[in-house]
Amino acid sequence: MKGYRFGFADAAGGAVFLFSAIEHGQCAAVHQWHRGFAGANRAIAPRDYDFFELLAWDGCVWAAMSDEGDFLALAYAAFDEDEAVCEIGGLMVDVRYRGNGLGSTVARLALCHALVSENLLAVPGVRIIARVLREPQEMADAHAQERRFTIIEDVLRFRHARQYALQNGEIENLVCDDGFFVVDEYEMVIPDTIAALADWARSWTGFVGGDKPALVEFHDGVDMALWTQALERMLLEHPGTGAGQGAGD
Repeated sequence: MKGYRFGFADAAGGAVFLFSAIEHGQCAAVHQWHRGFAGANRAIAPRDYDFFELLAWDGCVWAAMSDEGDFLALAYAAFDEDEAVCEIGGLMVDVRYRGNGLGSTVARLALCHALVSENLLAVPGVRIIARVLREPQEMADAHAQERRFTIIEDVLRFRHARQYALQNGEIENLVCDDGFFVVDEYEMVIPDTIAALADWARSWTGFVGGDKPALVEFHDGVDMALWTQALERMLLEHPGTGAGQGAGD
């Protein structure tokens, strides 16, 4: 990616978080980080290398990195053409950096890229979703039953669509002691999600977490202003009906 670098800093010499779509040459490192993260959390579906490589070619995997080049957060947009479903998934944030806005930023970037660069809303009947897996024992915990998926609901403005079970074996390399996982599925809402993304892109200041400098690197010819214009145009073309309408309704 043009301008990609380590040891970057702002004009005052302070450290900056770098957000960018990963390049093909970074796939091995990103996949290793993802597998390590998923290995420590059985509610994260481990993806294989080919999955990341395919998405990287289309710029669909977005990461946050430190000024030393360490991966800190990750999210992707995976589009299944046969099912006309795009999943915003793989959301991971280094525990040492949670609370800094990294997760919400990479999730927005992955979704914006899918909407603008991949023009998903032009696909007939497309559904744009996010899924959260939980082990059944969590359901016995009153605190765990609360809808605490802030990024999905409050940032992306997705709505809770359904809850279902996935049996062991339905997701490769993912096994639960109880034999199944509980899945909460969320879907994008028109125009709520688009309006929220447009507001964010329009008001981007180059800071996350309030006061931490951040740099977003795009592919050539793309910037936050172009995304803002594209999202505002989508609002005119897809007015929707508010919280009652998903992308494929």
